[in-house]
Amino acid sequence: MVEVPIPGNPKTTAADFQPAAGAYFAWRADKKVTDLTGLGAAIAEDPEVGRCAVNRVWNYALSRGDIVNDLATISVAVTDGFTKDFNTNGQTLTETIRQVFKSEDFVKF
Repeated sequence: MVEVPIPGNPKTTAADFQPAAGAYFAWRADKKVTDLTGLGAAIAEDPEVGRCAVNRVWNYALSRGDIVNDLATISVAVTDGFTKDFNTNGQTLTETIRQVFKSEDFVKF
């Protein structure tokens, strides 16, 4: 059991990280789901999640900051082609990584 760092150090319970029975999970304000499997599916269907993954790979390959931790954002035009390929090839990040490292922007330096 994990102790909660508050006075008395109580042990964690399922209620600390799971919604109560009958409550729902949510992905974005308008995407209510009833279980964790549905939550995972809702996250996977969100096009911005794929774009985020591709942008993080792009920034990593070109030694830029992370878009999440460092707020190193990228113009959509830069990674749009990679994002489209990522979504059409079954969201296989391995292929996207290969494409980014073989791109002209990476190899010309």
